[in-house]
Amino acid sequence: MLWHDFFDRFMITTNQTPNTLSMKTKVTLLFAFLFITGMTMAQDTPPERPSDISVSEFDNFKNTAFDSHGESTKLKDNVNTIDKDVKNYSGAMKAVTSGTLKKDLAALVGIKDQAASLSNKLATLDDQGKELLGNTKKAGFKAPAAAKNTNKAISAVNGAKDNINYITNIVTTDTKLIKDELQSRGEPVE
Repeated sequence: MLWHDFFDRFMITTNQTPNTLSMKTKVTLLFAFLFITGMTMAQDTPPERPSDISVSEFDNFKNTAFDSHGESTKLKDNVNTIDKDVKNYSGAMKAVTSGTLKKDLAALVGIKDQAASLSNKLATLDDQGKELLGNTKKAGFKAPAAAKNTNKAISAVNGAKDNINYITNIVTTDTKLIKDELQSRGEPVE
């Protein structure tokens, strides 16, 4: 869709003709549209790991932050796989064997434990990142690169936190569904 098509559609919904809006308004709306579209697309894009700067304190933090983001992404993928299964059989859960439900429940509990452990690690990284940002002068002439890398690493930590929140919500919902079904069958649930 071309930008002028977007504006023509916008005009129709607001009962205005394209000629009544100034070019400044059209350009402003275009930038707003592009910004919102870019922000929506960027939410699912993993941050790019920057190169090391050969200052161990900053490089170690950056690498740990990006490794943690990768770990949270794997957990998110795992929980999405189980969530897809749960959604596929949620309408006919009575037909699913107790063994399958218990297997999925065990996997969800494992993911929950891993997410909790990672969440604690992320809290530590969050504090460490703030401290490092305040001390970039320790990196000497590499201070600008240290600040840039630390900011990117903090973005990776924040992305990992978002993944953990997502995981926690899915695990809570799916665990409740499975436990309720197992309990309705008279199965013991831990």
